[in-house]
Amino acid sequence: MAHASINYSLVMGKEYPSIIPIHRFSTFSRLLRVTSFVYKFLAIKLGREWDNNSKAAVYLLKLLQRQEFPTDIEYLTEPMRNQESMRVHALDLFLDSDGLIRSRGRLDRSSHLEYEVKNPTFLGKHHPITKLIVVDCHVKCSHLGTGATLAELRQSGYWVSQGRQAVNKVLAS
Repeated sequence: MAHASINYSLVMGKEYPSIIPIHRFSTFSRLLRVTSFVYKFLAIKLGREWDNNSKAAVYLLKLLQRQEFPTDIEYLTEPMRNQESMRVHALDLFLDSDGLIRSRGRLDRSSHLEYEVKNPTFLGKHHPITKLIVVDCHVKCSHLGTGATLAELRQSGYWVSQGRQAVNKVLAS
């Protein structure tokens, strides 16, 4: 019976338990692939059709955000009942259709960029998933350094709070 509640929470998006030990993965692509297999299993078991990779990515990003920014999410879901945080106001954060926290900035006015680049997903600097994403972007830009890794992060559609410090810390370790 406990398995049914976990499956339900994964599919319906109500709760975000960590079903996969994130600390055991060395790259974000492997973590994403394993999470995608879990969603593929659920799709087969429940007889549903969906994009396993995108479901897995949204699950992992929601897990990160729910653990890092619970008060910001409370405000964004019910702004009248909660007090606005400085982070929400300063970065113009909003919830997208998937329930991810995104930042609306100057690039939002650009017509030739993709939605993910104009409104990047907001990541916490201390979370293990953020570290995996930073390492993945660092490898994609051929280990060029902090500036190139930050540019790759932003081009990939991510915005890390205090990004330069977070990238420097990950690259130094």
